Amino acid sequence: MHCMRVCPTEAIRIREGKALILGDRCIDCGDCIRFCPEHAIRSITGSYEDLSKFKYTVAIPSPSLYAQFGMSISPNHILNGLKGLAFNEAYDTGRACEVYHTVLKEYLHNYSDSKPLISTLCPSIVRLIQIRFPDFMDNLLSLEAPRGIAGLEVKREKSKELGISSKEIGAIYITPCPAKMIAVNQPQCKSETNLDGALAISDIYGLLFSSIRKLKSMENLHRSSGLGIGLAIPGGCITDLEVENALAVDGVKDVTQVLDDLEHGKITNIKYLELWACPGGCVGGPLAVENPYLAKIKVIKLIQLFGKGKKIKDEEVDKFREYLSCDVELPPHPIKPLGRDTVDTIKKIKERDSIIESLPRIDCGACGAPTCKAFAEDVIQGRAEILDCVFKLQDKIVESSQYALSWARRTPLSFRKRGKDKSR
Repeated sequence: MHCMRVCPTEAIRIREGKALILGDRCIDCGDCIRFCPEHAIRSITGSYEDLSKFKYTVAIPSPSLYAQFGMSISPNHILNGLKGLAFNEAYDTGRACEVYHTVLKEYLHNYSDSKPLISTLCPSIVRLIQIRFPDFMDNLLSLEAPRGIAGLEVKREKSKELGISSKEIGAIYITPCPAKMIAVNQPQCKSETNLDGALAISDIYGLLFSSIRKLKSMENLHRSSGLGIGLAIPGGCITDLEVENALAVDGVKDVTQVLDDLEHGKITNIKYLELWACPGGCVGGPLAVENPYLAKIKVIKLIQLFGKGKKIKDEEVDKFREYLSCDVELPPHPIKPLGRDTVDTIKKIKERDSIIESLPRIDCGACGAPTCKAFAEDVIQGRAEILDCVFKLQDKIVESSQYALSWARRTPLSFRKRGKDKSR
């Protein structure tokens, strides 16, 4: 029951010895993947077979990939190593991160509203707000993520250079988490995505390491500064924003606490919130390989090595400005109420509270739900039976045994024998 206990939104139930994920509660954070000791829950990503659908393929790695190897392996080694696999080209996503950072800095400089802006870099956080904090939907930053910017530049450049349609160019994102893989197929900001698939870092790590070791010569594929690489860790996007009262928080539980405090007015005067579902940011993603603490150290060293000043020119940024604004409005997806309407909901809340009062309230999890409250709601919604609680089942067995014993004591032996003979 490890996965059920660590799920930050109580989206997992255990039924007949297997984990069942409630889709209306799951935020794709991947904590269940990270903590399951049996590795029974896995993320379904793409495969190399998907690359055969395109005439030309380009790998677009998350900046966190640069931190998965020792300091002797540079971002340029990694990009050339990717090109040595099944890809025709490898794109330095740090460049797209610099575009994003430049536009964000300008946006915040001109922003005067009192409500804090919330970063949409992490799809799991967007999903969390849709489910748990729908009142903050208007606070979400309406800005395309770097992975989408990278896909656009790849499609534009290669389509013009090769004289082929952008649909014939496969832009494949190398992801540290399942949330970004899902965001590739179900974009949160744009009606259409410029990415065509995703591969997990953990799936290609071994092959990539082997490819890097075989390199005999390298092209200069790494074009970004440390500013772009910094987006792989908490606070990386805040670097050089020149914004007062900007806050970076990582880990779903801590993020939930901050949003809860913000909702209740305990946190004020915050202009920008950079929120990450994974502890340590993208380097702590469940599909990453390196120890997140070591990976964070490498990111910091890479920032120091390549500097915080952006390398991309303003005129290059201007090419993306019209594209960066979102063209879809994300709807909230709050957890459905217990009842059909207000009256029915109030009635079922009372029923739920009555069930909770009858339970031991020790959150043992033996019923297959993470808490007694969650179990009571499952009973109300027909997802569980009250006797799924081992304590209620025990009470029922004791009650039945006592009734049978009481009946046996009250009934004369001769009557029981006659009844027995008659039944025959």
